[in-house]
Amino acid sequence: MSYALSLDYDAHVPALRRILQTSEKTQWRVGDVDWARDVGRGDYGRILEWQGANRSSLVRQLSAKKQEQLARQFVAFDFSQILHGEQVAMMLASQLVSCVDDLDAKIYASVQARDEARHVEAVRKLVGRVGPIYPIGPVLKQTFEQLINCRLWAKQVLGLQLFLEGRALLSFRQHLLFVDDPVFREVVRNIELDESQHVAFGVQYIARGLEEMSAEEREELIQYGVWLDRNIWKMTRSEEYRAVFAECDLDFDEFEAGIPPASYLRPSLTISRNSAKSVDQMHDQFHRWFYGALNRVGLGEVIERRLGRPVRPDELAKGADDLPWV
Repeated sequence: MSYALSLDYDAHVPALRRILQTSEKTQWRVGDVDWARDVGRGDYGRILEWQGANRSSLVRQLSAKKQEQLARQFVAFDFSQILHGEQVAMMLASQLVSCVDDLDAKIYASVQARDEARHVEAVRKLVGRVGPIYPIGPVLKQTFEQLINCRLWAKQVLGLQLFLEGRALLSFRQHLLFVDDPVFREVVRNIELDESQHVAFGVQYIARGLEEMSAEEREELIQYGVWLDRNIWKMTRSEEYRAVFAECDLDFDEFEAGIPPASYLRPSLTISRNSAKSVDQMHDQFHRWFYGALNRVGLGEVIERRLGRPVRPDELAKGADDLPWV
């Protein structure tokens, strides 16, 4: 990584100053959450509907108590991956403090590092309410290693603020459709406030890095964006959920054998019509917003290479209003 000392203390980046002011108003404390509140019976059971697990004859034969245990492990697994991501985000934000040029950007990166530390603590507690911390998935680990070891800070901002933070927002909002635990919902909504500001920072600031790049560096960034968009939507493979079933003393192979073909982890085929519509709408809405953000910051080539053709206006969201849950 490069390192830059900013000696211009009078210069300001107006967009970043606005985000900093918003951040000051929305700070929250992990200690203010009522962690002593018990997890209610049935607070997590509907997750099986989203995951498609209830299509398996094995799961349908389980008692309500055992189904709830399995549902909690699905959430523990998913949020273990988020926990690993929050730690990486904390590390990356601390690196950005050193290498961005503008003082306002350094200040905001330090604020984000503190936010991510709070998220690590809060998500660790969330996972601890329902299960163990599961190991990191191989695709996610590869993604994190690429970011931590990259030499371009703009590449880190693209991978962290636009891809991973934005993808986390989508995952949070989809989980909120199916989890009724008040503590879980409070913490996730608090984290959403922070993450939406981190995404805004990425959108506002990455263009400054693009202006300073050589043609070779820009090409590296575009290729990386294409790789991320190809892989980030399926960061977890079904086989990785084997650990979830082992935690519940259930046979994963028997579970898979009891599922009709091509239905495992396919929300559009397994959840109720209204829930499926909400999940699909969120995914489509987010993807259009994400492509719109790439286009606004000057990385439209990522979209064109990903699609194999010029992007159409209807495939791009116009602004933040097209992502209302943020």
